[in-house]
Amino acid sequence: MQRKLGIVFTLLSALGYGSTAVIVINAYKAGATPWQVLLAQSTTSLGFILLILFLRWKRVLELKENLPLLFSIGVFGYASMAICYTLALQYLPGSLATLIFFTYPVFVALGARWFLGENFTRSKTIALGLAIMGVVLTSQVFETGPGLFRGTGVILCLAAAAGATVLTLLSERLVRNNDPLDIALVEHFVAALALTLFIVFGNLSGWSDITPTVWLLGLLLTLLTSLLPTFFALKGIAHLGASRASIIAVAEIPITLFLVFIFLQEQLTGSQWLGSGLIMGSVFILRKK
Repeated sequence: MQRKLGIVFTLLSALGYGSTAVIVINAYKAGATPWQVLLAQSTTSLGFILLILFLRWKRVLELKENLPLLFSIGVFGYASMAICYTLALQYLPGSLATLIFFTYPVFVALGARWFLGENFTRSKTIALGLAIMGVVLTSQVFETGPGLFRGTGVILCLAAAAGATVLTLLSERLVRNNDPLDIALVEHFVAALALTLFIVFGNLSGWSDITPTVWLLGLLLTLLTSLLPTFFALKGIAHLGASRASIIAVAEIPITLFLVFIFLQEQLTGSQWLGSGLIMGSVFILRKK
């Protein structure tokens, strides 16, 4: 029973994270700019997270010694990842953006080798090769013709993957001795606050510029693609363990492809399906280890 519950929680988490592209692209179709989408999400996130932090303030205070690290993760991990991925969806279909972004476990393996001194095994080398070939095929870098290679979108997706790498590597040190939920709450709060201040004081957008529809989509991003998936992911880890849960979480890739096909009518070419399979294979190899 515990195992089944863990699988359900992990799949619900993957479903939530996988719906990000669908919601953001629908916000664009509603006339929103990337900065309006990010501001709507960060503002609504602040409200929910502040309430939860208030209810757990005693536990959160135990993290005060780690605030500099949590600040770094929130700004250079979560916030940078959100900016780059949201901007990338202006240039790439949701399916391709997701596939390229999901190469981040390979970056994590590389980062662990360079910064943490972990061995770069044969399986990691194979995973790296599969991921590179997968990105080449899905982004169609060898095709010719207008609009087939959207270099800006690919670069932004890879930058988002780099942000995910930063938060993964830095968070690994914290979760060993602290409650993952408290860590996630503080990191999300820092990211939401940093995004809000950056957008408003940078005159990139204002609250009055956001339409009710975009506010609603921002709320959905907060609940469905951020807070609830984080909660479900932690519950899945509690029931399955981190390694098993991470393998099942690879389902985020096909779930996202299914969602963008149903709601956005996006379709992949044969070479892109092959590339998606290579990327999924690389992630599975790394997480199985």
